Amino acid sequence: MKNIILSLALCLLSFSTLQAEQLQLKRIEPEGLPDHAFNTNLVTVEGNYKTLYVAGQVSMDKDLNCVGPGDWRAQYIQTMENIKLALEAGGATFADVTYFRRYATDVNAFVKMFMDKENPIPDYFKGKLPASALIGVSGLSDECYLIEFSAIAVVPVD
Repeated sequence: MKNIILSLALCLLSFSTLQAEQLQLKRIEPEGLPDHAFNTNLVTVEGNYKTLYVAGQVSMDKDLNCVGPGDWRAQYIQTMENIKLALEAGGATFADVTYFRRYATDVNAFVKMFMDKENPIPDYFKGKLPASALIGVSGLSDECYLIEFSAIAVVPVD
């Protein structure tokens, strides 16, 4: 009986230690890989956390209307705002995103949008880029949509 109580006490002690553990998110550019302008090559997460998986988002408003048909910048902003709302619902921000997947119907037009110095794109990630992928596709769920993004984020458990 004494051993059982001691074992339970040790389990509770290790559980409370685990609860107090902080989330450690590291962005790493491994030596030998290019330091790319659009993503971080490796993001590691350690600690007591929950993971959020944000489904693919397009430039759709809350009434299911396509925002900015044919306008890359307008669609980018609406899609990022949709991602932002989903992250906030899970208690996260763009700073918590560890992986970001982007689909574009024209990769060259998508990249060119970021190079426009006269009409800059908002920096939702504040320079702390997640690991990511940019994938060219022939079409999305509706011909109106030019891009679709999905995200994985990690936040500490309270």
